[in-house]
Amino acid sequence: MSTLLSRSNAWMESAKNAMSRIRENDAFMDCACFNIQQAIEFLLKYELDTIKVKYGETHNIMELVRLFKNSKYDLSTIENLFMMADTITEWEFNIRNGKDIIVTRRRIVMACTIYYDLLDLFQGRTKNDDNNDNPDNPY
Repeated sequence: MSTLLSRSNAWMESAKNAMSRIRENDAFMDCACFNIQQAIEFLLKYELDTIKVKYGETHNIMELVRLFKNSKYDLSTIENLFMMADTITEWEFNIRNGKDIIVTRRRIVMACTIYYDLLDLFQGRTKNDDNNDNPDNPY
């Protein structure tokens, strides 16, 4: 059985694949947005499980982020997380409910960067530590 972390990684791989195909068909933009939201959601839930914080049934990124308030993690260090959390949540909601989304490639890349920055934070890597750069982060 897969873990939330392995599912998060799989969603991110799917997102990267969709992003590489956007020029073929812009429907892949929706796929990328949905997959990135899922990757971030599963990553946050994985880490909340790890630190024994209950989160209930939610897809809301900001709601999950707020649960880290009294943890060892300072999520305010993740550039654009607070600015983009509601937007990323809306991607999932709108796509799941058959509504249009308006997004730019730049916003998708921003969301990918948020994912990798969260992964680095949870795995103890810092941006200033050249030896600990995440090799999977192309952004």
